[in-house]
Amino acid sequence: MSAIDSPASIGALPAARLGWLLAAVQAVIYGSFVTAFMLDPSAMTRPLAPGMSVTVATVFGLCVVFSTMALVGVYVLIANRIASDRGA
Repeated sequence: MSAIDSPASIGALPAARLGWLLAAVQAVIYGSFVTAFMLDPSAMTRPLAPGMSVTVATVFGLCVVFSTMALVGVYVLIANRIASDRGA
């Protein structure tokens, strides 16, 4: 059995594909954040409600950060399940 056909490399392939898929999802999320600033900066710097100092950009930015953390958690759970199913 070659190194390419070993169980560890076979189990790593779906995890790598999953990683690329989730990275693409995160790139779209971050890209939408940047695009929103490019298209209408005044809307992003507007307060959430009159008299508040928290802006739309702050909330959107926190959502980007939390989505990153959630996607990492999803990746770890699924990749670990794939590895344990393969016996790695």
